[in-house]
Amino acid sequence: MVRCVLCSDRAGDRACPALGQRICSQCCGTHRRKRVRCIPSCTYLVTAERHIRERRANELVAAWAALQRELAARGDTETWPYVEVLAELLAAMLGRHEAEDAEVAVALADLDQALSPISLVGSSPTVLGRALIETIGAALQSGRLSAPKVRRAAQELHTWLEAYRTTDAPRRFVDGLLGLFPPRPEGGQGGSGLIVRP
Repeated sequence: MVRCVLCSDRAGDRACPALGQRICSQCCGTHRRKRVRCIPSCTYLVTAERHIRERRANELVAAWAALQRELAARGDTETWPYVEVLAELLAAMLGRHEAEDAEVAVALADLDQALSPISLVGSSPTVLGRALIETIGAALQSGRLSAPKVRRAAQELHTWLEAYRTTDAPRRFVDGLLGLFPPRPEGGQGGSGLIVRP
């Protein structure tokens, strides 16, 4: 019996493409993307991420239903469609670039600041924030979106995300978004493929 190269206790029942050796399923799950630098095509990684995203998507749907009800109770029915637009744009970006929930919150704050009528001198936006600002900017220039409504949606989503995210699951929101809006395969249909409409 071949022993797991990581723990040396259990049988190495999985061929780890990153290590080029056999590991046990427990070490695979425990050390995935932490101690082991997994390759994106690993079937164990792909399967685990799909399950996590499905679970997080279900959590997100329930949490967003509460946000939608809260907005409706305040008489704010126009913000929710803009929150959905922001979520889909973020998911498309997060499908190409790794990020955690804290980085998404900063990107939303960057967008809020960029759309503010008051220009403050401060730090420049993050990479994700800049990408979000540029994508939204193109839709604003074409007249497809309203800047004040996008800003309001960014503020609502930022406030909600600050309460939703947790330190023990730093990608809770990101994984949920990617579960709701799965990334397109590399080399998919041309352009961003996003239809921006509130």
